[in-house]
Amino acid sequence: MIKAASLKQLREVSEDLNTLRKAEQELFQQFIHIIQLTRQLQLRYDYMGCLLLQEDPRQCAPDFIEESVLNLYQHEIDTLRKHPQMDKLENLLDHYKGIGYTKISLLALGESPESLVGPSIATA
Repeated sequence: MIKAASLKQLREVSEDLNTLRKAEQELFQQFIHIIQLTRQLQLRYDYMGCLLLQEDPRQCAPDFIEESVLNLYQHEIDTLRKHPQMDKLENLLDHYKGIGYTKISLLALGESPESLVGPSIATA
């Protein structure tokens, strides 16, 4: 599926992420931890997003990864999901999921909205 994002949409996401970063620093740092873990394990951001929003991740689940590694990843996701302010992150992810979890994640990591303008291919 192709997901497109305008510069205006990306700037809105970036602003909302910055608001979340300032208001809920611990929650935001845990989210960054999950994003970085997703990158290091070479998992799809769509898989991360589905797990965080408790959606069916089967279409974007990894094919070749040890079950023990997936269990570790799921434990880290569950830790974030238990955060008392998780609803704020869920609302943000749900509101902007049409833009794609990849672009949301890259913005959270500090990429500029200008660098992410245009279509991208999502795997779920």
